[in-house]
Amino acid sequence: MRFYLGAYLKEQRHIFGVCPNPECSRISRLADIEISYKSRYQPDWLDSLETEQLKWERKIEEFLAAQEEIKKQSKAKAEKRVLPQKLKSIAPAFASMNVNPRDVRVLSHPIDFVAFDGLSRDALKRIVLLDAKQNAGSRAAAQASIESAIDRERYDWGILRVDNEGRVRKE
Repeated sequence: MRFYLGAYLKEQRHIFGVCPNPECSRISRLADIEISYKSRYQPDWLDSLETEQLKWERKIEEFLAAQEEIKKQSKAKAEKRVLPQKLKSIAPAFASMNVNPRDVRVLSHPIDFVAFDGLSRDALKRIVLLDAKQNAGSRAAAQASIESAIDRERYDWGILRVDNEGRVRKE
């Protein structure tokens, strides 16, 4: 029996092993060497598997990048279209006041909303208090006292900080 080194080395590409390291367990060729042959090398199943794996990895990367872009576009669309429509349905007065929905905060009681007009552009123009409820009898007295305090300029500015233990300190 004659021994042909070229044929032997060519067949080495079709002998596979599994890495004994439990963290790796990768399938690889026993002798992953490249030798020139008279005939062209025929890809085997591992070549096909590795090629497919690379294709899927690229597709996943493209998908994740597209997903992020779609999220950004959806958020922008919501801020531009959906959010103002929702706000108009909740408080129709905001539509006529030209207040950016991002500038609105919910208080609920004794006033429904506070709009910091211009805050989202770092250029606060005015603060608007708005109550959307019709005939809010029980809230009317509280709202009248708020209006009176504003008219008489009886308001203050202060910052209170609450630490992780729940202690409040004034700055």
